[in-house]
Amino acid sequence: MMGLKYWLSILSTFFFLQPESHDHLLIAPGEFVSVGVDTLPAYWQTEYPFLNLDANEVVFPEQLASFFEKLRQLENGEIERLNIVHIGDSHVQADFWTGKMRQKFQARFGAAGRGLIFPYQLAGTNNPLDYRITSNTDWIARNNAFKPGFPMGISGMSIHTTKPDFTMEVLIKDSLGDGRFNKVTFFNEKTTSSLDFALSFGDPQPKEEKPVTVQRKIHRVRSGDTLYDLGRKYGVRVKDLQRWNGIRGSRLSIGQKLVVKGGTVKRAKPKVNHNKLGLLSNSEYPIFEGPNALEFDTLLYRLQIQGERHNNEQKEALIYGISLENTRNNGIVYHSIGVNGATHFHFNQAKHFAKDLPWLEPDLIIVSLGTNESVGSDPDLHKFAEDVDLFYQNIADNCPDVPVLVTTNSDILRKRKYPNEGTKPIKEALVQKAGESGFGLWDLHELMGGQGAIRAWQKAGLAHTDFIHFTEAGYTLQADLLFAALIKAYEQY
Repeated sequence: MMGLKYWLSILSTFFFLQPESHDHLLIAPGEFVSVGVDTLPAYWQTEYPFLNLDANEVVFPEQLASFFEKLRQLENGEIERLNIVHIGDSHVQADFWTGKMRQKFQARFGAAGRGLIFPYQLAGTNNPLDYRITSNTDWIARNNAFKPGFPMGISGMSIHTTKPDFTMEVLIKDSLGDGRFNKVTFFNEKTTSSLDFALSFGDPQPKEEKPVTVQRKIHRVRSGDTLYDLGRKYGVRVKDLQRWNGIRGSRLSIGQKLVVKGGTVKRAKPKVNHNKLGLLSNSEYPIFEGPNALEFDTLLYRLQIQGERHNNEQKEALIYGISLENTRNNGIVYHSIGVNGATHFHFNQAKHFAKDLPWLEPDLIIVSLGTNESVGSDPDLHKFAEDVDLFYQNIADNCPDVPVLVTTNSDILRKRKYPNEGTKPIKEALVQKAGESGFGLWDLHELMGGQGAIRAWQKAGLAHTDFIHFTEAGYTLQADLLFAALIKAYEQY
């Protein structure tokens, strides 16, 4: 919804809090309250009186019964992991809100991996702060909202290159606890023209130091000096040092003065110790449906991917997303899928999105869309209903019997100062859809305080001056509220 410059300004101020104890909920620095069935954090009401805390509940909680049952089994050690998939727009892409949700779920139920990531930075847009993906080449990017073109998949975006020997490095930062992984799943195009991926791990790629030019000078020999070492130090040849100083052999005397004519120090590029993990073949067509996965023994923070070709037909790579898991740990994998500016319609246009969704094996799907459709005073509700129906039909066709939690769109202003008349009818249409389709519902719009509440959120430091996006504190509060509502429903289940 906003440009890269705007998002970079937000990213520069964002940081993650450390995971708190699983039986408490952080609501303010240094202040905790228990998350019980009937407990309401008094701090929220006194500090943010505009909140409608009575609305902080999961409506139709019985629709999430299968998820709550699995959550109980996970907590009792009867199963090993659960997968939550959270789909949305710019509120999700930055991972402020979903990152805090991931932290809170994993702090209580165990951390089984980072989940789905996408090379947003290589696509020229804002990237979550807890990982970094770099490459030795430029990639062409497409997303489902603004740049259609070649196919898009599970992330609602894709990046493409025709450089056969591309390299890519994934680094998970340890800001949320143990972010290590030992299973990598690639969502990418697999045809006869697709490059294969060689996976490896090793030390960080060291920077090659620039050559240094030195002027003529006098060097006084010290203990341990040799002509070879001095030649490397000053970037000159040993025979030149001998010639300039009338030395026939290699013997030097401590205190001896040597003339150095000058030269360029050419330092060798440091070597990197790469350890091969395996090769993912993408060009053996036709091959099995679904993504390629590789599981290995070593727990990693860092992964190197290199393109390889084994015949002349292989010439391109098209990547939709990468999932990182830790199969050694029991717990939650919280996948986030967000695209700036996205709507239900845009995800419907992503060719592989719905059919790739079941490969994440979701036990709960959370959908936070509707903000972009609500912009304006007169949204096309008929078109909106058609797009929403198709979106959820695609999910039902590919992920039958997986419970869905719908979160309503937030309150926003139009052009930063006018009431946005489209917000409420979009919210009401989402509420109606949840009721008709058997979804759980979390009414963020009502919880915020209803129409016009975004002004109070901005005044309290919870929203930005675009009156659309939230600050780090605002997204953290939303995560606290949603997590509290889900845990309350779970404990009552």
